[in-house]
Amino acid sequence: MASEGRTVRRRAQMLAALVVLLCASGVLQVVGGRRAARAAKQAAALARGGGSAEAAERLRGRQGAASRLQWAGLWCTVAAAGVGGVLLAGVASAAVQAALGPVRLEDDLAELAARAVFQTRMELLSRSALPAGDARWELRLHRVLSDHDTHTVFEATARRGEEAVLLWGKRYKVTGWLKSLQRLFLPAYESATWGILCRMHTSGLGGPVPVAFDRLRRGGLRVGSILVAEHVGSVVSVKGFLRSGFAVRPAAWRQAFLAALGAFVRRLHEAGICDFTARYLYAKGLDGPVGSVTLYLFDLDKARLAVRAPRWVRRARRRRDVRRLVDCVREVATPEELAAFEAAARGAEAQAS
Repeated sequence: MASEGRTVRRRAQMLAALVVLLCASGVLQVVGGRRAARAAKQAAALARGGGSAEAAERLRGRQGAASRLQWAGLWCTVAAAGVGGVLLAGVASAAVQAALGPVRLEDDLAELAARAVFQTRMELLSRSALPAGDARWELRLHRVLSDHDTHTVFEATARRGEEAVLLWGKRYKVTGWLKSLQRLFLPAYESATWGILCRMHTSGLGGPVPVAFDRLRRGGLRVGSILVAEHVGSVVSVKGFLRSGFAVRPAAWRQAFLAALGAFVRRLHEAGICDFTARYLYAKGLDGPVGSVTLYLFDLDKARLAVRAPRWVRRARRRRDVRRLVDCVREVATPEELAAFEAAARGAEAQAS
């Protein structure tokens, strides 16, 4: 129930922020209005009886201060309206989710396994010589890795006879787009994640094999979507590795690793994938030589497939990606190692079409 606790705390914080903004707005508007009225009376008196230039200057200062207070009150009102809208949307989201009922992953997986596309794509992961038509794959929930108010991450096991394949999946909830502005402007981000997975697989980038993606409906009403891909096993965050285990490696290994990392970034950009940082890069096989290291891009909900974007947009996004990665690598790399990384990573920018 950790997810529910986080949701309750977040809504309580938003409610407190709403109260503070409304109080601040009221106080600023009242004080600013009174000062403006007082300044108006003084201006009328000054116009009737005349006055010195110094008095006129002080009056203008008071009028400016009153105007600034009123504008600040207005901005507090706008901010309160935004917070109130998000809070109301969250309450509506909870009401919709409650009306839809709890997420039933077992039922969702059974529904997904019944689809022909799942049975077909599982053959890509099958290591059995059993003909595809002799048996069907069954999909069972293995364990839930994390549960959030927008999605649930899980592991599932696909079985056919004696063969078992471990899969990784994410079950998106219908109200997930209310979490942030990204969800607000990109309500179909889960299908974009599927598109990036497919793009990585067809481009030979070594990512997990995409198995299935489906939009879930109950009685004609969309209740979410589910994505299942190959489980790549235990991986290590590249950002965490750079901060901990990278410094103890031999100089030649470090330089070769950063060159391989830059080349991987270049290949991602050439495939049209952008808007990622070192936080979303992972590696496997770091205990061996650099040639045995496999790099992955995970957490694809925030990445974008910019194949159809204008050329200048693609170039700007690639430059931003490379700049972020260079800033991360600069913290731990020597000038020679940084040059090796930039020589590979900047190639993505130079070759951008």
